Amino acid sequence: MTGRTTDSPATDGAGEADSLRQIGFSIGGPALAGFLNWVERRRIQDGIAHVLVASPGLKGRHTQIGTPDLHWIGPPAQLVLAGIDERNFIRSLPSLLTLCGAALPQVGPRIGPLSASLSALGRLGIPLPAESVMRDLGLDAPAAADQGRLVGFLCAWQREILKTCRRNRRALLRTLQGIGLGPDDRVALVDIRPGGGLQQALAWAAQDLMRLDVSGYYLCLPDGSNRGSARRPGGQMTAMLDRRTVPSRLLRHAGRHRHVIDALLGASDSPGLAPLHPGMAQFARAFAQRTEPRGGPDAADMARPLLTYLASGAWRDHPVLWRIAAR
Repeated sequence: MTGRTTDSPATDGAGEADSLRQIGFSIGGPALAGFLNWVERRRIQDGIAHVLVASPGLKGRHTQIGTPDLHWIGPPAQLVLAGIDERNFIRSLPSLLTLCGAALPQVGPRIGPLSASLSALGRLGIPLPAESVMRDLGLDAPAAADQGRLVGFLCAWQREILKTCRRNRRALLRTLQGIGLGPDDRVALVDIRPGGGLQQALAWAAQDLMRLDVSGYYLCLPDGSNRGSARRPGGQMTAMLDRRTVPSRLLRHAGRHRHVIDALLGASDSPGLAPLHPGMAQFARAFAQRTEPRGGPDAADMARPLLTYLASGAWRDHPVLWRIAAR
């Protein structure tokens, strides 16, 4: 598809649900099943004892595919906060801005009313300042929250934010201990989304008490960065889809349309995507019946329908996917 208007494509609700179920079965389901199968083979190859997940789309999926346990440590926003402390607060401001504006349309430097950004912080358990404090900071609720003003607020409110981060970190460490992790254990964090943010947050959160060796297993790394990084403690990053396994053209489309991948593989919590899940579960059951764990078709080949769907632009003709990508 070469061009389109700014109007969302129209269809009836029943048609949307039916088409999403079919997309879940024929596109999202194969990609996710192939990915989880690849994760299990990679875990054995790397000698990883525990595989952790924070992506909502991966929670419980291993039981449908028949692969060994994936331990849920999410949700992602709480993991991001757990990885923030006094030492990396300034470096983590982009992540905090994302959490503030995740549900807001972004137009230039403005990210919507400040009250909406504050509500996002409140939902994460961060206590909100009194209106009098906001007035003193020049950030009263009716004001538009450009990023500069919001950064100023986050820095001024650092002490309260860090209290929530410490609380999340304690909860995360209890979860990790409950799984059976100990100091210097090798673990892998599985993430549908590229970038390494959750992997980095986990490593930061655990570094003082557990010093975990955290690898990252990703569906796709469009920039081909399968490597460690000094800013990611223990940060080896490995992807099922990279320049070695799929053509560069398809990788570029995957990088360009990450929100669509999130939607198709269940990483988005949008209620409009609920019909995808029965279709994906139907494929998972069929796949598990036909395939031995750690076996089956090539994982990258199973993701090819997803990559082709992205490259063709056909997703733009589905109202739900179009609306998500247009946010």
